[in-house]
Amino acid sequence: MLKQKELMARVKELVQSDERISACMMYGSFTKGE
Repeated sequence: MLKQKELMARVKELVQSDERISACMMYGSFTKGE
């Protein structure tokens, strides 16, 4: 797995598990699947 995809997966995991976070925005070619 590419390092960028690993990082995005980890951020998603942390955001979803922390009820203090109400939103997270990730953008760029990797998040769009390009």
